[in-house]
Amino acid sequence: MTNTPQASLNAKAAGVALNVYPNPSKGLVVVTLNQKVGPEYKLRLSNVLGREIRSFALRTEASNTGMPLNLSDLPAGMYFYSLVLNDKVVSTKRFVLQN
Repeated sequence: MTNTPQASLNAKAAGVALNVYPNPSKGLVVVTLNQKVGPEYKLRLSNVLGREIRSFALRTEASNTGMPLNLSDLPAGMYFYSLVLNDKVVSTKRFVLQN
């Protein structure tokens, strides 16, 4: 039996939802999280090959008003964004960039 960090289990059980909108986007997006953000929460952006492109520490405004990000320097295409909690991926969703 493997040990999973309790925080990761709590995040899955609580139904933590990370969203990026608008989707599709031309590069300026807003990141929202449906619960209070702690220092262990990160957003990982990956390409379709699974390679990490960027990683962002989620700030308090992600759970309050939304955290703005500028991704307009990335090439157009499909990306995946993941909520990472204590170095474990909690959820992953698809995102389309139309630069």
